[in-house]
Amino acid sequence: MKKICVIYTGGTIGSAYRGDGCVGTDGGAGGALTAMYKEKYGTEAEFDECRPLDVLSENMQKNDLVCLADCLREKLRGEYAGVVVTHGTDTLSFTAPLFALLFCDARLPVVFVSALYPLADERSNGPDNFAAAVDFIGEGLPGVFVAFRNAGESFARIHLASRLSDCAPVTGDFSSFGGVPFGVWSDGKFKYLADPVNPTADELRAERAPCGLTAQDLCTDILTVKAHSLTDYSLYGLSAKKPRAVVLELYHSGTICTAGGGNAANFLRLCREKGVPAVLSPVLRGGNVYESATELAALAEIFYDESFQMSRVKAMLALGAGMPLKDVSERNFFFEKVAPRA
Repeated sequence: MKKICVIYTGGTIGSAYRGDGCVGTDGGAGGALTAMYKEKYGTEAEFDECRPLDVLSENMQKNDLVCLADCLREKLRGEYAGVVVTHGTDTLSFTAPLFALLFCDARLPVVFVSALYPLADERSNGPDNFAAAVDFIGEGLPGVFVAFRNAGESFARIHLASRLSDCAPVTGDFSSFGGVPFGVWSDGKFKYLADPVNPTADELRAERAPCGLTAQDLCTDILTVKAHSLTDYSLYGLSAKKPRAVVLELYHSGTICTAGGGNAANFLRLCREKGVPAVLSPVLRGGNVYESATELAALAEIFYDESFQMSRVKAMLALGAGMPLKDVSERNFFFEKVAPRA
């Protein structure tokens, strides 16, 4: 019988409906998760449970992430087959890439799970996500992953945590950067998706160097800006409080507006004048290079072939650790780099 550590942090999967109809964290929801698993699947696994946090993920602070990282690091020293971490959906696309990087050298499977509804709601996908995580741990593949069943699907997707994209509005669906999850879980079985973008089992089992960074290194004094039509980027004057860096999320084609007085190129020039480094992502090497994007390369550090979420995590860690951005932008910590398709 495999022994699995379950770390509860709150989120919808650790919440319940209150008397006023609102969802709030519930310390008893965690035990309900393992009880539901045992009721449906029997005693295929033994669970060792702990609760270092009890917070809705949109309210997670740096000290919460430091606490969770310390807890996970301790549990990875234990005699476990793997670790399941429960987490809210809202900021999972930040925490998952962060922990994929921090624990890129993990020798056990670590699987994050979430839910769209509290466990007592029959619509909740939390029990399926947890069951998928438990079964996937049985594969013995080391690294950090996410198990999540999208609404309307009969299977759960197993994502490399380093490639998890934002939760989609309305549907609450998750996807993998690069378009293909690492695998799927259906009818109690895991199926690896053999695709050129996915690492093999041998590549996952190969030893990886530690990243040399910690959650304590996270720099929160950054400005995150997203490309939108008709945005006057000159409104970001950088005068009230100068950030340590600006991280700019580009359109899918690696572009942003460079026309008009308040365009992004002029904003990046302002950043350079004020000594504020800028990061651009996502950009794929080998993809189309548009005229509007050519002048951006000289004005900022481009993080190639990875999700914006991972680029932002890397920038925050490098800045906090006093490392050059180039030291993290080119490094492939846990298969976050995805080559463009032919």
